This record gives sequence, structure tokens and C-alpha cells, in this order.
Amino acid sequence: MRDFNKVSPILWQSTRFQGLPSDDGRFLFLYLLTCPHNNSAGCYWLPDGYACHDLRWDQDRYDAALQSLIEAGIVDHDSENQVVLIERWFRHNPSMNRSHYKGIIGQLEKVPSDRLCTKAFAALEAAENGTDARKIDGGTRPPDKPGARAAPSAGVTEALLNTAYMTKERRQ
Repeated sequence: MRDFNKVSPILWQSTRFQGLPSDDGRFLFLYLLTCPHNNSAGCYWLPDGYACHDLRWDQDRYDAALQSLIEAGIVDHDSENQVVLIERWFRHNPSMNRSHYKGIIGQLEKVPSDRLCTKAFAALEAAENGTDARKIDGGTRPPDKPGARAAPSAGVTEALLNTAYMTKERRQ
């Protein structure tokens, strides 16, 4: 569990956040930003039962609030693998240094959703290579950025293929 999460006060001025149809959606989003399951990658495993228990909600209430966040483009969700991805995570929570960047990659390597992991890696890549992105460690970029997970023929790095999740899949 993380000791600290950044939640900007500008959230309350966000048209997407304010445009949510209910307080349940806003409350759920604040929960997803700050819950003990969240990580530095903004993409993490969160079983519905854990969230319902933490929020003291029934499944229908949780599903309705989650659907409102998905429709607003605030989160993405893989219901089969119980994974949440917070959209635009790296725009607000970029890596702070090389060690942090490597930690984010380590967190993403554990995500059991190929679709959301690939999406998170793409967002991390875009944040790190964006025109206004900070340079890591005085302008150097880590040499070990993984490629997309969903298409091995597109050049997935060996580091990603050797993750516990991918190794388990190849053995089956």
C-alpha cells in the first residue's frame, strides 16, 4: 500500500468529474484515486468485492457508479480480470526519477489484464516522450522501456516477456 497519493484540488474544476451524473460516481473516483489497492501506475487489480466492502456498497450500486466513470472516460475497467485503469494517470502522476520509472514498470508487469496493461504502457510511453514531458535524470531516458504486451510480433522486450505473469502464460 502506498503511503501517499497526489490528488489535485483542480479535480473539483474538472468538467468530466463535475459532469458525472451522481455523487456515487464522484465518490467512487476519489476512492479509486486513494484506495489501498492503488499503485504508482494507476492500473491495478481491484476485485469488486474489495471495493464494495471498502465503500460499504452493494454490487449494483458499485456497478452503476463504475459504469458512469467508464462512460465519462475517467477510468477503464477489465471486469474479467478485475483490473482498474485510471485514465490520464501519468499526466497528473508522472515518474519522478529513474527508480520511480522502473517501479512503475514493475507494477505494470504484475497487472493481469493484457488490454489495460498495454494501454497503461502506452500512456506511460506517451507521458515520457511527450513534447512537454520532463526529462528523467537530467535528460536521459531509461533504455529498458517495454513495448506493447498485446502484440508480441510488434517487438515486446525480453524484460516484459520474463515477467511472472507472462512466464506463467507461456507455460500453460
